[in-house]
Amino acid sequence: MQHVADWYDKYEMRLEKENRVETVERRVFLATDDPEVWKETAGYPGYTFIGNRKFSETAVDLEKRETLEGLKQVIIDTALLSKCDFIVGTLSSSVTSAAYELRQAEHLDASDDVASLDYSYGAVDYPNRIQVAIYPHTANATTHEIELKIGDIIYTDTNLWNGYFRGRTRRTGEVGMYPTYKVKDSTVYYSDIDKEIMNIYRFDEAEDDDGNRFQQILKF
Repeated sequence: MQHVADWYDKYEMRLEKENRVETVERRVFLATDDPEVWKETAGYPGYTFIGNRKFSETAVDLEKRETLEGLKQVIIDTALLSKCDFIVGTLSSSVTSAAYELRQAEHLDASDDVASLDYSYGAVDYPNRIQVAIYPHTANATTHEIELKIGDIIYTDTNLWNGYFRGRTRRTGEVGMYPTYKVKDSTVYYSDIDKEIMNIYRFDEAEDDDGNRFQQILKF
């Protein structure tokens, strides 16, 4: 929800800057196959949540989701999601990526209209992903979480698909888990990052059963 709150905060600031008087209702279209997410909305009284809650309860069952009615609802959710001013989701999800592609088709550049909670758009492979911390995080040895300070560079190793990444911080060298929403992909080039990555990974050429050559990554 932090991405949603940030978007609305910026929108209200823009209205104020342009001297526009407008009552902003913070509305969120929720498309999810996890009914527990709807229960969490009770913790955000300042927002109005819209969506097909009934479908979320049945979509947990994969067989029901793959029926004709289930397919129709997935298509409806995807189409409506693409019409939102801002999309927050996991771009590893076919629904989120399809919604982004539909929005991209209607706008010259919709890259600023989406915030991914896991992968960036397109094929992303490790260890090429480098992230920067945008929020601090306190280390927790019990859950193997590492400390983050704002501006820390992290070499991402694994997406754990539970709201956490696993990686190594450049500042301390610690390896562990950290929340996905507290980092973003780095857009700044650091001249020594490639050298540091090569100290962790070695790229060797290998050959498959059909005789095709390819690059394999050996991690130390």
